[in-house]
Amino acid sequence: MSKQINWEQIFVKLILIAGVALSVIQFIYNRSLWDDEANLALNIIHRSAFELLKPMDSIQVAPILFLQMEKLFSLLIPESERGLRLFLLICFLIALFSFSALLKKLFNNPVVVIFGLSLFVFNTFMIRYSNEVKQYMCDVMLTAVIGYLLLSLHDDEKRKFIWLAVAGAVGVFVSNITPIIMATAGLYLLHSHFYIRKLNFPYFIKVSLVWALVFGFYYFLFIYDHPNRDIQVRAFDKRGGFFNPNLFTPEFFVSVKLIFNNFFVDLLPFGKAGTIILSILYGFGLFVLIVKKRIGLLILTVTPMFLHLVLSSLKMYPVFARLMLYQTPLLIIVVAFGVEQLFEYVSRVIKSKLIFKAGLVLSLFVVIQFFVNGYPFVNQEIRKSIDFIQENISEGEPVYIDWRARRQFQYYVDIKYVKFKAPIITGIRYNEFSEKNINDLKSLSGKHWVLFAGGDYGMQKKLIRKLGKSGVKIEKSFLTSKSHTYLIDI
Repeated sequence: MSKQINWEQIFVKLILIAGVALSVIQFIYNRSLWDDEANLALNIIHRSAFELLKPMDSIQVAPILFLQMEKLFSLLIPESERGLRLFLLICFLIALFSFSALLKKLFNNPVVVIFGLSLFVFNTFMIRYSNEVKQYMCDVMLTAVIGYLLLSLHDDEKRKFIWLAVAGAVGVFVSNITPIIMATAGLYLLHSHFYIRKLNFPYFIKVSLVWALVFGFYYFLFIYDHPNRDIQVRAFDKRGGFFNPNLFTPEFFVSVKLIFNNFFVDLLPFGKAGTIILSILYGFGLFVLIVKKRIGLLILTVTPMFLHLVLSSLKMYPVFARLMLYQTPLLIIVVAFGVEQLFEYVSRVIKSKLIFKAGLVLSLFVVIQFFVNGYPFVNQEIRKSIDFIQENISEGEPVYIDWRARRQFQYYVDIKYVKFKAPIITGIRYNEFSEKNINDLKSLSGKHWVLFAGGDYGMQKKLIRKLGKSGVKIEKSFLTSKSHTYLIDI
């Protein structure tokens, strides 16, 4: 008798393979560093491992172990963005397989696992940060690993508690959101002890002590009285980056809108239809968890969001999407519970094969939207603009670097990607384009290359048009993703 093919398991494996392939292809594609990445990258490549323990330049702040790993890989693959991105790729792959295992622990219905895993893998924001020189993928990894360990404690309690202690202790040094995840894990374990009676309390006390001691050590050594803190708080506050809990102010509703967009536009980036469908499924999933009194899972999925908002209201941690990237697996879990319950209702009147096909249609929608969003992900492709200058520059032609592009350009100079020898002029600092920018360029004489990357793309083009109307000749131009360059004759 021939063995029946398990299509559900095959699809799960195919999605995992796709997750590996998409992230590795993005890594090989090797997009240019954008300005915030360049700020951190310059610190990493120019400082020793010991110097990275000290406050960094350009108001950069990152976990110490993350910086040490970045330094190590930058030495293994020198003078390359790939050396700076390899550790993040590894973190993504650990997060991917941990989250897959977590979904299998939570859901018996393989169709729900397929859909949940699709939301994680075919996710533009997630794939972007699998190759971004920032620490946010470490946050996702920690969330997925701790979540899996918490749900696996009954398998081998002593061993899993040891792993839990190690994961939390290491997490302190690699992720800024570790205190949120630790507090969530502690509440989940306490709930398990007092309400489910499935917890060895002495193990819990030992793990809690390890976490508290390690975090206390890290806090007083690397966080307390940090010289960059006040500057960062002012910068985030100016951009509306902190949650306002006052219900009676307009800023509260601005904060709520920002968080909604973070969750259902940025972290789950599946178009307008996806925003509507997934926000409804999330609300339904929360309703299901409350009605079924799944208190442990509510603690696991909702507590991190609540704690993040509390910390944000105290101006300790902003609510921008990249800083909430670790919420993505938790959002997906709640959405998946909504889908599972929906399929359970439908299964009473529809055959299981049709439900399986419906699940595949939902997953197919996710896949299509991923490629509609654009893949591989690109941002500020300054390297292509540099290539254009290198191919066309003549001897003696100076290069004017827009102020917002200066750190990226400096990075590519320092890794010896920039080959031309030409006078370099850095533009004036600005928040918005004004006559000062035009006059700054008009003060030049003769032929100059002008290089833009980042900033307000539309305003930069408007600046060039104004120059053209004022008699400045635009001899050559090159435009790419959020970067462009011109040869002007003044």
